[in-house]
Amino acid sequence: METVAPAGLWAQVEVKWQSEEILKDPNMYWISVINAGRKHNLEQIRATLSEGEDLSESGQVVSALMHAADCL
Repeated sequence: METVAPAGLWAQVEVKWQSEEILKDPNMYWISVINAGRKHNLEQIRATLSEGEDLSESGQVVSALMHAADCL
């Protein structure tokens, strides 16, 4: 059976629920969102969108950064 990563790496994976993490430490959550924005420019974020999606409003940009932070 093939895997996407060696078994040892999966031992380091920790699954967390976004709602629990926000409530536990909202400051750290928003810092992770800000850090996602620091590492990626707007064009990099736009490149990840599905065809037809747009980032024309600031709320959409923040939402995309929140999604990236949630994945991290």
